[in-house]
Amino acid sequence: QLADRTIAAAPVCLEVGPTTAAGRAIPMLTVFGDRDGKQFEILSKKLPDARAAGALWGIAPQWGRKHEFGQANNLVLPFFDSCVRLRLPADADARQGPVKLNPLKQEDGWVGSWSGNPATGSIRKFADAPTDVPVLSWFPDHRTAAVWRAFVTQKPGLSITAPASLGDGKPFQTYPANEKLTVTGKTTHLKTFLRDGPHQIAVSDADPTTVTVEKLAPGIHTLILFADDDGGAGFGPSRPVTLVVPRK
Repeated sequence: QLADRTIAAAPVCLEVGPTTAAGRAIPMLTVFGDRDGKQFEILSKKLPDARAAGALWGIAPQWGRKHEFGQANNLVLPFFDSCVRLRLPADADARQGPVKLNPLKQEDGWVGSWSGNPATGSIRKFADAPTDVPVLSWFPDHRTAAVWRAFVTQKPGLSITAPASLGDGKPFQTYPANEKLTVTGKTTHLKTFLRDGPHQIAVSDADPTTVTVEKLAPGIHTLILFADDDGGAGFGPSRPVTLVVPRK
């Protein structure tokens, strides 16, 4: 009923998607366990019709999970952060009344799909996607698509061991701004590249991976490890680890 005031939506553990024209204009990302009842089957059927109608919608399975929130926030937080940045006008002030949100265009976004065994996410600009494949999940920007790609990789060959990812009952924590951060990961004798979303920020030749990030600016950061073959041969990407860095 308040679609024009809704920046984005990210239902978790629910087999829901947009059903109206107004709802299809809201960026939405549905996260679910692939073993949670019939959610995988239901959402896989809903997505093509909604996307063919132009819905700004993507779905993201958590492989091997049932009805649980799991590690959804590692994807949901960067998705919300991107949507706020894209949709909320710089001079917006809700104290003065309802804010008119910036609309997002389907053609300005990114799309993704997963395939293969083990499943690996594949992403591209919407403009570069085949026009006859409406089942591709939609994302507002490259950053969200990159995090989604890592999130839906079924059996990642790499993993980040520290810092800890969000979720699975671990206490929520934040990280200090502009201070050194040590990132460690399990590797297989390969050079590894550490990315923040789609952007490379460090390289490691060590096994296990040990990388020092000189500083992280305030904001939402998502760390992902890639091997030197960029995720081929079963060595990546790792599952994403999202960090919240507040302003001092």
